[in-house]
Parts: sequence; C-alpha cells; structure tokens
Amino acid sequence: MRTYELAKLTWKEAEEALAEKPVVLIPIGAVEPHGLQLPLGTDYMVAEYVALRAAEESGAALLTPTIPFGYCDSVEDVPGAISFNPDTLSMVIKDVVSNLARHGVERIIFVNNHRSNSVALGYVARKLRRELDIEMATFFPWGTIQAFCPPMYEDFAAVFGHGGEPETSVMQSLFPEHVRMDLAKPDQYEKKWGIPAKSASQLDFDGTPIEVYL
Repeated sequence: MRTYELAKLTWKEAEEALAEKPVVLIPIGAVEPHGLQLPLGTDYMVAEYVALRAAEESGAALLTPTIPFGYCDSVEDVPGAISFNPDTLSMVIKDVVSNLARHGVERIIFVNNHRSNSVALGYVARKLRRELDIEMATFFPWGTIQAFCPPMYEDFAAVFGHGGEPETSVMQSLFPEHVRMDLAKPDQYEKKWGIPAKSASQLDFDGTPIEVYL
C-alpha cells in the first residue's frame, strides 16, 4: 500500500484497501494546555503518531485523519484551548464511524489520548455497536506509557501530572521543536475551600482524591 493514511489515498486506492477489511484507527485528542512548556495539541499529536506507527508496523490497518478536538471544559478559559461539547464529540464520532461502516469497515480502534473524551466515546461506541454490528475498541496511549514509568523515576508521583511527566519527556522525544523548556516551572495549584488542589478537577483531602466540578 502506498500509504496507510486514508485521506492521502485516492478513492480507488481506498476502495482496494478497504476491500482487504483492515482495522481502521481513529486518533482522537484535545486542544488544551499542558503546563507552560508543551503545545496545546500534545494529546492529539501523540495519538496521531502512535496510530500511524501502529498502522505502518502492523501493515494491516488504515489511519483516518485525526479528530483533534475533545471535551476539556475545565480549562477552556485558557487562551488557545478549544473544547467540544460532549454531544458534539459524540455526533462527530457517530458520523465518522457510520461513514466507515457504509464502506464495509468492520473493526475500529479509537486511539483516544484525552481521558475526558472517554464518557462520550464509550456511550456512542456502545450505541453504534448495536446499530451497525461492528467491533470497536479504545487504546489510551498515555495510560500505557504511564504504566512503564515508575521504575524510571526516583519518585514518579512527585513529577507525574498533566503537563508534567511522562508527557514532557514523550514530547521532547517525538516533537522537540515544539517543546519550550525555557518556559517550564512547577505547578502551583491553588486551594479550594481550604483544600489543596491536585489538578483542575481534583482536590487532595488528607491524601484522598476528591473529584470536583470547577
């Protein structure tokens, strides 16, 4: 196959490729802040990279164009962030999958690299599974990467986080030209109701994480 990227094939090439019943990979991410040093597109850039490498190395998959936007309302006030409403995200996924099914696709893997997309993705995938009778699964790159991290750090918990590790090291490896380490500095989350904040949506109540809707 000339390329594993569906959008770079002609329609006749796509017809031939789809006739082989390949697994279709759909990268999904978000446009949101990741610390001060990483690009807004970190999630989708890594999702797209992983999906393309998987397609190339397996030789049995096609890659759709990336869905760059995701659900990230907790940080949508940060300049440059773009958040889809969950209903919008569900409709986009539904339309993409329905079109692929029309062309004979039977197996789809969402390479979703933004955790907050999971609720909308899970809902629409289960619904489409019943309606279209196609197999679907989700792969979360950050989760897999994080699983390998603890032995690599003296204290992984101290550096793990959104915009921390392993995101920064991964982006330095894959896209060093887009990382601004000169701008990096430690997180400084404020307290909410007198309770220390661990992230934009989680408080630390005496060591117990509490999900909040800020």
